[in-house]
Amino acid sequence: MPESLRKTFQALSGKEDRNISEVVTEVVEGYVQKHDPDYKVKSPIAI
Repeated sequence: MPESLRKTFQALSGKEDRNISEVVTEVVEGYVQKHDPDYKVKSPIAI
């Protein structure tokens, strides 16, 4: 990922008091749900 994209993404997610991992997970889950209607969201793993 280009550094400028990563920095902008990090700044925008920070404005929402969220970390990059949370936002990426949300985006990936949305994509998977859209393309695989049988997929069920699982409970988040505690880090």
